[in-house]
Amino acid sequence: AQGLGALNFLSFVFLRLNGCNVGDPGAAALGQGLGSSKSLTSTRLYLQDCCNVGDAGLTGLGQGLGASKSLAKLHLAFRECDIGDAGVAGLAQGLGALKSLTIAELLFDHKKFSAVGRDGVIGILANMVKNEGEH
Repeated sequence: AQGLGALNFLSFVFLRLNGCNVGDPGAAALGQGLGSSKSLTSTRLYLQDCCNVGDAGLTGLGQGLGASKSLAKLHLAFRECDIGDAGVAGLAQGLGALKSLTIAELLFDHKKFSAVGRDGVIGILANMVKNEGEH
């Protein structure tokens, strides 16, 4: 996954991982690899039935993607993953570092997070509005 950053000729990456055993370390490595690309402006990442991805993986994914200097469009979808409040908050914190992000779509198809997790998603959106005002 970290080798993705070396593909500096790609501006768009689409990954659909269904029923895989990516796990927390793999999700974090995906974020690090995608976030280190110098040319990536848009990505779609679907994790479906990846039961081994939890809060630590989502936090690592957010931190890795948050390091990107070029990512403007982001689509993340999580279905049947073991993500709770801490994961959504970690994702929000990581993505909060994205200065170039103008479009984000986040899909969570489960009920494992409460108002705290929803506040994390709202924080991502609020950061996007703040960043847009700085341009």
